[in-house]
Amino acid sequence: MFTARRISSTEVEDVQCLNRLHAWDKTLVIKNNGDFDIFSSEGLHTYRQLWSERIFDTGYSEALSTLFVQCERSLVLFNVGNMEQYDKIVDKRGILGFWCLENHCENEVDQRTVVVILLNTRVPKIKVLTWVSKSFLRMVEIPLSSKNEHIASVNLVDQGTIIATNKGVFLCKFGGSELISIDKAVTPKLPTCLPDLLQNLYEVIDHSSSNDNESVADSFAWSSISGLWLSEKRKRRAMSSKNVRYMFNIDHVTCFLLDGNSQMLLQFNATDDGLFYLKALPHENFFQRNIDFDRCLYLGSNFMALYNTSSLRIVDYEQGFVFLDIDIPNGIKKVYHQNEAEIIIWTTKGVIETYRIDIDESLDMAVSSKNGSMFDLNFDTLEKRTVFYRNILKSEHLPLIKMSDDNNELIISCVMKLRDFCIVYALQAFDRAQKLYYKSNQQQFRNSKIADLYDTIIKRISQLLLQFLAPPVLTISYCFPEIAETMSDLFPQKNLFLRETSGEIPINLVKKGFIPYLTEVRRHLKNIRNGNETVWSYDQIDLKLTLSFFQNHNQEELSVNELLTIVDTTLFEIYVKCNKTMVGSLVRVENSCDFTIVEHLLKKEKMIHELIDFYFYNGQHKKALMLLTEMLDHAGNLENALKTLIIDYLKKLVLTDLKLVFQYSDLLLNRYPDELFEILTLIFLQPLPISKELSHNEIYEYIDSKRPELSLSYLEFVVGELQYSDSKIFCTLVKRYLTNISDQMTIRKLHAVLKSSKDYDPRSVLRILKNSISEHEQGHSSEVKALKYLSIYPLRLMGDHEVALSLLWDDLNDYQQSSEYCESLYKTDKVSGSKLLMLFLDKILEFDDENRKAQLLKIFLTEHGFKLNSDQVLLKLPMDISIADVSTFFNTELKDKTSKQNDLNLLKGILTSEMIKANYDLANVLSEFFVLSEERKCPMCNRPLKNTPTEYLAIMSYKNKPYVMCLNCARKLQAKLQQENTMSSKEIPTLAQLI
Repeated sequence: MFTARRISSTEVEDVQCLNRLHAWDKTLVIKNNGDFDIFSSEGLHTYRQLWSERIFDTGYSEALSTLFVQCERSLVLFNVGNMEQYDKIVDKRGILGFWCLENHCENEVDQRTVVVILLNTRVPKIKVLTWVSKSFLRMVEIPLSSKNEHIASVNLVDQGTIIATNKGVFLCKFGGSELISIDKAVTPKLPTCLPDLLQNLYEVIDHSSSNDNESVADSFAWSSISGLWLSEKRKRRAMSSKNVRYMFNIDHVTCFLLDGNSQMLLQFNATDDGLFYLKALPHENFFQRNIDFDRCLYLGSNFMALYNTSSLRIVDYEQGFVFLDIDIPNGIKKVYHQNEAEIIIWTTKGVIETYRIDIDESLDMAVSSKNGSMFDLNFDTLEKRTVFYRNILKSEHLPLIKMSDDNNELIISCVMKLRDFCIVYALQAFDRAQKLYYKSNQQQFRNSKIADLYDTIIKRISQLLLQFLAPPVLTISYCFPEIAETMSDLFPQKNLFLRETSGEIPINLVKKGFIPYLTEVRRHLKNIRNGNETVWSYDQIDLKLTLSFFQNHNQEELSVNELLTIVDTTLFEIYVKCNKTMVGSLVRVENSCDFTIVEHLLKKEKMIHELIDFYFYNGQHKKALMLLTEMLDHAGNLENALKTLIIDYLKKLVLTDLKLVFQYSDLLLNRYPDELFEILTLIFLQPLPISKELSHNEIYEYIDSKRPELSLSYLEFVVGELQYSDSKIFCTLVKRYLTNISDQMTIRKLHAVLKSSKDYDPRSVLRILKNSISEHEQGHSSEVKALKYLSIYPLRLMGDHEVALSLLWDDLNDYQQSSEYCESLYKTDKVSGSKLLMLFLDKILEFDDENRKAQLLKIFLTEHGFKLNSDQVLLKLPMDISIADVSTFFNTELKDKTSKQNDLNLLKGILTSEMIKANYDLANVLSEFFVLSEERKCPMCNRPLKNTPTEYLAIMSYKNKPYVMCLNCARKLQAKLQQENTMSSKEIPTLAQLI
């Protein structure tokens, strides 16, 4: 999985200690003669005989920029920058062990906490020195329980320092003076990985009895840590890994302790109320796979280096799968982590070797079968490869390979390999779980442990399938073989993959796991079919999906519509079996379900409502109506409900297939002749969102053939409520009204229709009205009069205002209506309104009755005189008209002129006031003066000011005080003031603007 190549090998003689200075990217080598050799990319720099005492160990703090050097009775502090000693901590009792710790959270380096622990030689005590933000906090001395207690590993967490000894695990809080024993442990009753869960299921089925009913789902067992820490429950053959007791942080919050004695992975935890405990995870697989290794080095992410005296391997700390083995002929003394992709090995022969770790891109995928399919890989190999690629693709920390945008293809390759391995891994686990569970059902076990384990396994498998969007045909073939067989009948030419799996999945697991998976796959496939961009994300890696993502590599390609048919039909069949309430929500929307299968199942399950909806959304309206009408004969008490259902269906159908609506409306009317009015009203006279799009002429003719009085109501409904102004419909309504023109109510309705409607064809309506007038000229004058009044509305729409006025005045002698008509036109168009008013005035002046004419002129001038040009009006008025008759007109005109004159006087006063104020300000400026004496100097350049023709001076106001200065200095001051004003006027940006 990984490859290693040695990139450097340096022989160094007489080495006492070696350490990595990560912040400086340097390697420190301390020789027996006291020389400090520092290797870097720039070369070798040596500090000659820097220290004369024997050195046992070193430590490095990035926050303090300090190298700690442990001698026999002292700890010496060197500045890393120049390797000068600046402090020394002496303990005359001797220093047996030394640890330098530094938290590596995301805060600033200067704010980190540094802890140094010294273990005394003669007495069982430790000294703990603490620095916070580069400032020394405190030194405390804490006793251990006995001389036999020794420290195995230490680490830092947010709460303090964790110390693991051979006796237990302790927490020393920052600045604290005691060790807090962590004596509580919690062990999950269920394993954490699929293989262990399957093994547990196998063991429970083979050894279970009907009385073993203890539930273990998602539960934990509390115990004392001493029981895990010190017990030897079973004999183990001699192994080096038993001596491992190594503590490491995967981040600044999570701390693990790898313990070979108990074969546990212990995770430090703290509750909100300050209780500390360890979560003990069984880790036997890790130690069994790495039995000969006793030393560890955490590399980052999930990777760890294990080594002994002759070889090194890289594994994951969760399962212990081996990803790299390196034999070191020179022997291994210690291993160091150099950088993200390199490690340093200090050999027993004094050679410092550097190895580069890379991904093996030529990973051998060959298997024993002829096809070379991943399905032929054994289960352990699949799990190993899924673990490897998961760890490689950790988005937050990539310790062994740099994945930048430059090698994006490698990232995509790793993601797709991980997806393939995880899908096959999940399906193989599913196959094993089904066989075991089916075996337990055959043996008629009623064990709750079996159910809990099986539920947990299926949930995790479905989560994997959902997370990686497994190809739907592959998943359906494995998990729903009966449905897959039906799908193969639909697409026989595609040679679909079939898989025999024992037993069906319980309904609750299908609901929780597989329905969300199918729904998500369906969403992506619909986006692909519709041409919309769809993205699958793994951590922070986004991939744009195409159809090939959902295809089986070893099967003939399916189109996106075929895949959607398989997914939707599978989802439908699952809904029918597991969740019938969701069937309606699927068939009532756009779907790709196979019509025959859905129709058969819905009929079989007697889900009539869902079947009707399915027919409707698939355009099979005749089938739906045939089914509903056939049911009427056997409906019994449900007859009214079925009749209502048919009517509702016909209402939704009026836009798509009107002939079918008429056909089944006839069927209803023949069956229920007494309800003719109600049925027609419910179907056609109810407002719908699509009402304006209907073929109203056909509907009107149909209703008129059944019930003429109802057809008039339909016309009124269409024109009045729907505001439908089709010429044919509108004219039909007008004609229907005109057949009853003698009725006053009809006349009022016609007035209302013609007045409120604006989009009808006025010429057609006017033609109808004229024909009606011709028919009634020999009859009652009241009907002709009404028709002439009605003619005003189409004339106005046509713009024939003069004809309308002639009709109102000349034919009907109606001053009031003529005046209102002119007034309404004037409000919308003053030019046309004024012109029509002048014509109206001319018609009044031509009036024969002098007395009546004088009265009408007086009224006209009062109502409309101010709207017209007074000069033109006066020229038209007769000379013998009395002043009293036109006094109102003159008063109105005088008021209008006076008002305009007052407005002009007011504006004149305002402008005069502003001019006076401007002259005042100018006089104040002109009144300023300065006496230029020989001693006056420019306040800016300090040069004497001279009042000569060649000297240009300026007066500037600065901080509300006037100054006289050189013209150039004034310009500079003015520019400075403008810059300051610009900066001060800038708006303070908000956080949202900055982001």
